[in-house]
Amino acid sequence: MKRILILFCIFLSVNAFAANIYSLELTYTGTEIKGRAAWKSDSPAKFDSAGLSIKGAEVENGSFILPAGRSEISFEGMPHSIFGDWFPVAEEKAYVMLKVTVPKGYLPLFEGEETSEPFNNVYTFHSRGEAEKPHLTITSGVEVKSVEAAGVTVRTAFSKKNAGFADEYIQKSIEYIKMYSELIEKYPYGSLTILEVPYPVGYAFDGFTTLGSAVIPMPFITETSLGHEILHQWFGGSVGINYDKGNWAEGITTYMADYYYNELKWMGKEYRKNSLISFGAYSDNETDFPMSEFKARHGKSGSAVGYNKAMMFFHMLKRTYGNDKFLDAVRLFVKDNTGRRASWDDWKKAFVTVAGDDAAQLFDTWITSKGLPAYSAEKISVKSVNGRYVTSFNLVRKGEGFVADVPVTVKTVTGQQDFILRSDNGSTGFDLATETEPVSLVIDPYYDVPRALYPAEIPPVISAYLGASKKVFVTDSERFNCLSGVSEQGEVKQVSYKGFRLEDYKDYSVMLAGVPDHFYEKYFGRAPEQGDGLLVKTYKNPFSIDNVVVSVSGSPDGIEGVCRRLPHYGKYSELVFTKGRNVKKDVNRTEDGVIYEIKNKEYAFRVSAAMTLDEIAAEADGVRLIYIGEKHDEHSHHANQLAMIKLLHEKYGKTAIGMEMFQRPFQKVLDDYIEGVVDERTMLEKTEYYKRWRYDYHLYKPILTYARENGIRIIALNAPAEATKKTAMEGLGALNEEERFSTASEIDYSNPAYREDLKSIFDMHPSRQVFENFLEAQLLWDETMAEAVAEYIKNNDGVMVVLAGNGHIRRGYGIPERVKRRTGLKYLSIVQDEPAEKGIADFVLYPDGLDGEAAPKLGVAVKDSDKSPEITEIGDDTPAKKAGLQVGDVITGIDFFEVNSLYDLKVALFYMKQGNFVKLKILRDGKEIVVDMEL
Repeated sequence: MKRILILFCIFLSVNAFAANIYSLELTYTGTEIKGRAAWKSDSPAKFDSAGLSIKGAEVENGSFILPAGRSEISFEGMPHSIFGDWFPVAEEKAYVMLKVTVPKGYLPLFEGEETSEPFNNVYTFHSRGEAEKPHLTITSGVEVKSVEAAGVTVRTAFSKKNAGFADEYIQKSIEYIKMYSELIEKYPYGSLTILEVPYPVGYAFDGFTTLGSAVIPMPFITETSLGHEILHQWFGGSVGINYDKGNWAEGITTYMADYYYNELKWMGKEYRKNSLISFGAYSDNETDFPMSEFKARHGKSGSAVGYNKAMMFFHMLKRTYGNDKFLDAVRLFVKDNTGRRASWDDWKKAFVTVAGDDAAQLFDTWITSKGLPAYSAEKISVKSVNGRYVTSFNLVRKGEGFVADVPVTVKTVTGQQDFILRSDNGSTGFDLATETEPVSLVIDPYYDVPRALYPAEIPPVISAYLGASKKVFVTDSERFNCLSGVSEQGEVKQVSYKGFRLEDYKDYSVMLAGVPDHFYEKYFGRAPEQGDGLLVKTYKNPFSIDNVVVSVSGSPDGIEGVCRRLPHYGKYSELVFTKGRNVKKDVNRTEDGVIYEIKNKEYAFRVSAAMTLDEIAAEADGVRLIYIGEKHDEHSHHANQLAMIKLLHEKYGKTAIGMEMFQRPFQKVLDDYIEGVVDERTMLEKTEYYKRWRYDYHLYKPILTYARENGIRIIALNAPAEATKKTAMEGLGALNEEERFSTASEIDYSNPAYREDLKSIFDMHPSRQVFENFLEAQLLWDETMAEAVAEYIKNNDGVMVVLAGNGHIRRGYGIPERVKRRTGLKYLSIVQDEPAEKGIADFVLYPDGLDGEAAPKLGVAVKDSDKSPEITEIGDDTPAKKAGLQVGDVITGIDFFEVNSLYDLKVALFYMKQGNFVKLKILRDGKEIVVDMEL
């Protein structure tokens, strides 16, 4: 049986005036420790008994005192833990001499120098000067192989199973030693041993490092972890760590090892961005703390500070002062602090010496501050000055005290120009000059500054769930239950899928395991596409951009292995496992940097390629879906729509027209109208056209008349107004079962461009509405129309022309792409009188103005549109004013039309013309009178 024993001699405080000497003689039998020790010092010393039986001193509360002079003790006991302290630990720094006797087949390693070749399994060592934390490791069942290179003995102590990897580890170790000796200074010890241990750990000690048996065969270890542990020979080894003032060693080691290896592969930016994403996932107001308080990796929140934030701080130092000064400061730090415990103050001293007093600001404002700053731009403006373009803005920092040089890029119509701007207070104004006109301004596009990222920069990744302070696990299948324990920090609330509503958990990150497909259709448009194996897919929580929804679906074969390893895949958005083995991993693409569009990029359009409507219709050959946008009150837009419908109908035969102007519950009325069962007036009344759409029906009459004459079916697309209005006020969750049934069954929240477009519209029209409710109302609107289009086109032949406002069609993310998600069909899109921007649609029409017929108006305002209209206001020089109508009059009829609502009046007026003489029936002071009126 292979055994390993790691003994820690820990000496904490330093007495610069005393030569403390600690002599130890140990015997390890394989199960027990026996030994004796001599302590020589000019002052008394306190010792921790390490739970052993001590002879020669009185133990009280686990510790004892040895007086000044020379003292001897003996001890014995049984190891209580593989990583325990098994002999007395002095609270004084000392020169250590060690003699170890072990059974045959055992190998001891000490953080010191071997004084002689072993004899009869007896090994002798001494520390390199006064030691702070010398470690002794005793292991068995290993084969030792060593090579001498550049004055250093590099050896492996691997089990027989892993002995075949020894040459690779020795060669890579030699390469790392040579590389860091050139970058920093000569390797600080005479030897390096890579020791195999039976536990999944990697620890660096002075002159040796341990690696777990299971990870040694993994190919990435020699490319990453090995170099990291070797670099610790300098950082944390020859230069110790003053833990009372913070552990700086993990930050610099991560930067000059893990990060550096990625930079050599041109993946530095991705590594920096992932580090900031990870910091955001695991660090919040409750778990965060300054770098000066980081001591060791205890959970992901500690790693976020000590590894990620500190790594980014060192990168910022290199970016600020350049590679040469950075390395000069590193070398000076190592030179000045070898053999002592260093702190962040010593790093500050080295950088101030090399780079000047300016460096002190960075250390003073970053080391003791919590969190990360966020940067934004405000009051952006551009002006032309002497043939150049000057972009003016305020660089705003959220987060107190941080000083940093922030990279800012101005992208222009011909390229880009990079600037470095010093941010040393909350808001600083800058003027940036470029030779050509700016298109956008981007803050820190390459992630060179430690900063909080914005939602647009952060992909939905698994770590956002793992690190969330509040998370909920949802399932009704016991086969997925092990996932309930997958978490790095924070509480996990487990709930049943039955009755679960995502909108009830807006402040949570959510994991869904084995839930039905229709759940995803409700919130993400469609269920995850299933293949073989288990799919783990991450979405942004549609109700909270700071949280995520992790979906786990498919075959749970090997789920126990997935549960164990899922935390190791935190930086990914999508994973596929086959019987517990990962076969796919991917990350969603997001924006790089904080982007501000200054102007739309200009595109040139070839005028000679301008097309007529019939040429556009020819482009629709083989396309079954044609979207034609409009501004609702433009007669010319509707004339173009009718012309295109005629061309398509004549060219391709069977045609249908989908119209935003009619709501789905009234489809039967439209069918009856097209088939001649009801007349136009009845159709307008029963579809409640004037109540639900309001625009003058003269705008759409030619289209519906042509459809009726040619048997072209009109498809009502829109959601009932009651549902969209209620959603806008209270959110989707307020809809009852009947209202939900009459609207889209699938809703996809996940398009950020759609959200941002609607947010800009929302911000331009301040109201009491909540944006999330406004967003849901628009989603319900677009998804319901898309569903109606998809249902028709999947169940019928021929071409469908969809008429809707430009906003539902431009850039595709309103109706067209939502139909494509449901059908997979390509489409042709046309908008009218929109800016000629790339990607806005397939075609943009710019029609000449066109006057059209309009229904006459009385010129009054009324009190209640659902009752016989009571006049509340009369306009000057209007038919109502000329006819002598008065405020308070109630209109009950006009000619032969009975008027019970404002909408009845509008229908009646549609069939009249300006200049007609009509008789208006009104109630005035309770009496019915008839008034003659010229419209």
